[in-house]
Amino acid sequence: MDKKSYGVESREKLEHGTDEFPIAIYEGDVAAESVPLHWHDEFEAGIVTEGSLLLQVGAANYTLTKGCAYFINVGQVHGFTSGNSLVSRQHSLVFAPSLVGGRNNSIFWKKYCQPFYNCAEKNPCILLNEQIAWQADAICALERAWDLCLHTYSEYELDVRYQLSHLLSSLCFHLNLQSSQDSEKTQRDNMRIRTMLQFIQDNYSANLTIQDVADSCAISHSECLRCFHDTLGITPLHYLRDYRLQMAEKALIGTSLPVADIAFACGFQDVSYFIKVFRGEKGFTPNSLRSKNGTSGKSGKK
Repeated sequence: MDKKSYGVESREKLEHGTDEFPIAIYEGDVAAESVPLHWHDEFEAGIVTEGSLLLQVGAANYTLTKGCAYFINVGQVHGFTSGNSLVSRQHSLVFAPSLVGGRNNSIFWKKYCQPFYNCAEKNPCILLNEQIAWQADAICALERAWDLCLHTYSEYELDVRYQLSHLLSSLCFHLNLQSSQDSEKTQRDNMRIRTMLQFIQDNYSANLTIQDVADSCAISHSECLRCFHDTLGITPLHYLRDYRLQMAEKALIGTSLPVADIAFACGFQDVSYFIKVFRGEKGFTPNSLRSKNGTSGKSGKK
């Protein structure tokens, strides 16, 4: 299986593995490229291998240090930044529940996958600490699965499935996951927030308003604000600005386009404002980022 790096695109659009073997592994330095809020229908689990990182799941934020791990439930809006860490490296894998559970009427699905769907509201994210024995064991299973996907051999698929089965069964047993369904309001808000985030990601270069975002899922201005506040703890315009900055950061590193062109392409109407906001968020200017990464623009404002 190919090793992949993090990018800033909406990862819901990515295929994680194949239909035959639905799992993909990722590695990267979040300090170099943050991962914006996104979602997918698979489980995601990862381990911090160097430095620390800031994980956001819904409106909650968690700081994870080297050796700590996380498990993100299906359909949860989440993203990664480096916080104040200069290095934020991690190994993560994303896999379909069916890899462990098989068909949804099987005993494996009912015992080891369905509980996660049923408790998504109460357990959107599970943190694992290597200082706790059973959690250290779960982290080892996660590490083995990641390494097996990296160094493949003839029967590695069976061993990967075994390690992930061990991970899920350990979480189910030790956390005594409840079977109560998410409330209708939570389900509705989650569907709305996904629609609005996707709309922003597809149209971030345009001059968007809160009403435009609200219209994308046929709700009012005030309901849009409430949904963002309750689900993510931020406003739509806050998310829009952060997503534009993340896309600009990617373009600054990956292209030689002038800073002004990148600013306009990412929805910033004023280059000076873009540079001010970028420096305020990142702690350095766009051209400083390019110097650090060995990328130079053709021309444009510094």
